[in-house]
Order: sequence, then structure tokens, then C-alpha cells
Amino acid sequence: MLPLQTGTGRRRAFHRSDPHRQGAGSNKRAAKESHRKEKTRKGARQRSGEVREERVMRVVAVLCSPYRGGNSDTLAEAFASAMPTESVERVVVSDLHVEPCRSCRACNTTGSCVLDDDAAKVYERLLAADVVVVATPCHMCGFPSAAQALLERAQFLWARRYLLKRPPHTSTNSRIHRKLFAIITGGQKAEWVIDGMVRTLKTWGCLIGAPLCAVMFAGGLHEHSDATGDTRLRRHVALLAASVFPPTLYKTVTPQTPLKGIQS
Repeated sequence: MLPLQTGTGRRRAFHRSDPHRQGAGSNKRAAKESHRKEKTRKGARQRSGEVREERVMRVVAVLCSPYRGGNSDTLAEAFASAMPTESVERVVVSDLHVEPCRSCRACNTTGSCVLDDDAAKVYERLLAADVVVVATPCHMCGFPSAAQALLERAQFLWARRYLLKRPPHTSTNSRIHRKLFAIITGGQKAEWVIDGMVRTLKTWGCLIGAPLCAVMFAGGLHEHSDATGDTRLRRHVALLAASVFPPTLYKTVTPQTPLKGIQS
């Protein structure tokens, strides 16, 4: 004898046998499960700082000229103006107190420099940057003396990497590859005059963990104001700046606790 089916039981049986009602319920459950998983993944990315709209990109421009407002500074400002607002931190080398390397080799065992000046704080900011831009004039086929001293103070990073086997410790929050760019100005038009500078920048970029990606050389500039009204140079700087950012939106930050000689 078959069991008696009540009205409620018939309705339940109808739901189980109706393919349209069954498909709708299955799709609803799948959508709810997908939403739950996506919410869980997004929460994990938020905790790790990897959510796309919350990424932070820091750009540091190192202004190496001892003369303020010259050609390299002008092109550096043109580069900064092409960046998102408040995203570029400027390190003015002429305003810093940086002693030259003493070649004491103390960093070979400690991984830190014994000299107590502004160089340590500058390198903290450089290691926290996603993009580093060096704007410098060419002096005697090389860097200005103060800028050269700052570059040589990266010896402690060489000791960490090659003697102590410790890679550069970077504190960036974005997931892009760190990059180094350079803007070099000079009176000579021949590109060979900056060959040594380019080699130095390649080595320095390896030490700070940001490989050299591009160098813009503006030669034939004899006066301090020659780059001011040169639209061609500004266009090239804008193209250089456009190559810095990937086609992704990043949040920018204002530098905290500015150091003397470091401007935002």
C-alpha cells in the first residue's frame, strides 16, 4: 500500500521534480557560495595590503644638482608634474649633510654604516620607494661631488648583499617591480660623456633593489635656464614619466616626517 501524500508533500515532490525550479535554486545557491568565497578572498587581500584599489606607490626623486632651479631640477619638476598629486618625494642632495665613505669596512661585518648623518634616513626612503628618479647634471663626466658621496654610501648595501648574503630589505606595499630612472643634463651633446654615470647607476640600482630601466640625457644645455622653455625636452620627460606607472590605479601617499633636504 502506498503512503498517503498530503498537500505539503505533493508540493515538495513537485519542487523536486520541476527542472526549472530546481535549476533556479541551484543557481542561487552557487551565486551565494561564489559571493562568500570572493568576500573571503578580498578580506585576505585587504589584510595583506594587496587589494588593487588600496595599493600604495611611492616615488622618490633625488635632485643632485648643487645649483637649485637649474636644468636638471626643471626637468625633474616636469617629471613630478606628470605624476599623481602628492606622490613624489624630493630628496635635495645639496641640503643634506652626507659625509664621504671612509672605506673603514665596518659595514662588512655589521651591514650598517658607522657614519651618523643624513645618508641613513635617505636610504630608508629609497628602500621604501617603488620608483626612484635621479635628476643630475653631468660634471666632468660624472656626478656632482655631494651626489657622488651619497651614491658611494650605498657600500653597506653591497656588504649586506654580497658578504652577508642579505638581499635589500624593501618596505614597499605595492606588488610592482621596483624601478630606477635617470635624467641627466649637460653641456656636451656626445652621449659617451655619461657612460660612466650610467654604469654607476646600474650598480647603484642593483644595490637598492631597483634596476635601472631608462636614462634620459639632455645635452647641449649651457645656461641654467635652457631647459625651461624647451617643449621638446618636456615632452620627452612626460613620456619617461608615462613609462613609470603600469596601467593600474594606485593610491598615492604623502611622505611622513619630512627630513631636512627631503621635500614632498
